[in-house]
Amino acid sequence: MRRQDQPWDAVTLRALPSTEVSHLHLLRHGHVDTGGQRLAYGHLDLPLSAEGRQSSRALLALVRDGLPPVDRVYGSDLSRCAPLATALGEACGAPVALSPLLREQHMGAWEGRSWAELTAADEDRVQAWWADYLHSRAPGGESLADLAARVDRWWAQEAPTLAGRRVVVVTHIGVIRVLLCRALGLPLDQALRWAPARGSHTWLVHGQAGFVLQGMGEKPPEPDAPLASAAPRRLALSGKLWQEQVAREDRAVADHGGYVADRSPWDFAAFWLHYRFASDRRDTERFFAEVRARAADCERILLLPWGVLPLHDDGVRSTNPWLQRHFQACVEGLLARELPPERLLRLPAEATSLPARLQWVVEALGASEP
Repeated sequence: MRRQDQPWDAVTLRALPSTEVSHLHLLRHGHVDTGGQRLAYGHLDLPLSAEGRQSSRALLALVRDGLPPVDRVYGSDLSRCAPLATALGEACGAPVALSPLLREQHMGAWEGRSWAELTAADEDRVQAWWADYLHSRAPGGESLADLAARVDRWWAQEAPTLAGRRVVVVTHIGVIRVLLCRALGLPLDQALRWAPARGSHTWLVHGQAGFVLQGMGEKPPEPDAPLASAAPRRLALSGKLWQEQVAREDRAVADHGGYVADRSPWDFAAFWLHYRFASDRRDTERFFAEVRARAADCERILLLPWGVLPLHDDGVRSTNPWLQRHFQACVEGLLARELPPERLLRLPAEATSLPARLQWVVEALGASEP
């Protein structure tokens, strides 16, 4: 964005240290056709599934219709990214550059094999890989540190030409995680804290003061997605990414007539407050309105007591009990304020075993039937 493009008055412009702002829009490709299995497929050139192609159409519409003019499009050269990058270039009238440097982390000899098969064949090696995902490599593959070095080479090549530009990058979650860590100053061993959904949009803004995360994991609307038509039972467990959750719930309603979810809509509202995203009042009001609408579809929300779930250092959740206590307080406060009492089930702390909890829930649901 250049000075003449900005809507600020002359007095404000004179006070600004810099008016040159760069925009980096990171698009994660949609679902891949893995034949229904969880596969290791970093460099394996698998095609998108029907759902993934639908996500590409939605992302194309988002960029073409929802963003200011795009100056350049980059993309991984794998077929789950390259067609969308090419289509975006054509739709936006922007040059396109495809690069193997933007590929996903290479999984070596594990490529194309299911995680179940790999774990059965060599569980110790798979467990060691997950335990140190920053430095461990699959046989003949890359570590996350290797991927980061590759992405760093791409950024060093391209960054000098991106100042003041709006750029779209169609790539993979590993690349997005590296770019977010580099931009926001997080060490790479924290990369799993970033979990933008498949088929989503993440937006970084860069000015003289550094990078700002403008949005992460935004899922554009998909007009031809299946809609819920029934009035099924919906039970959400409160305690544990928003658009991806919404899509899964809608699919479950369409396919099975209902769902049991491990996160309620108000959990996501608590995340919003806990991580201090509420500074933008309009975005917060919009998001909370969406949460209220989704929560109205939950027949019951089950609140687990504090301390029921053990805290594990998985690179995503903090094991600091006081941070977790703060989040729990946000959840409990929102549920008490926003949910009618008859729709909130508070699991008693004395139900310590899983069978006891399940029995309590079954009995509570039976007793609360109209």
